[in-house]
Amino acid sequence: KLERYTEANDAIVVPGSLLGAGDITKPVTVAAIKVSAGAVTKIEQAGGTVVTLDHLATDRPKGQGVRIMG
Repeated sequence: KLERYTEANDAIVVPGSLLGAGDITKPVTVAAIKVSAGAVTKIEQAGGTVVTLDHLATDRPKGQGVRIMG
């Protein structure tokens, strides 16, 4: 889903678990309640980052440019 519905450098919140199924080629910042090791590896290999929900909320307190994907 991330590959299909995101643009490069988007910030994404996943209100649940993020698994490593599928591929990602765009650098995105992702915050989720739970992230699998496979998902972290794929996101980092694409040039993206995985952060905590608290970190994303501190970085973007007004939520500008943040997408929620379920």
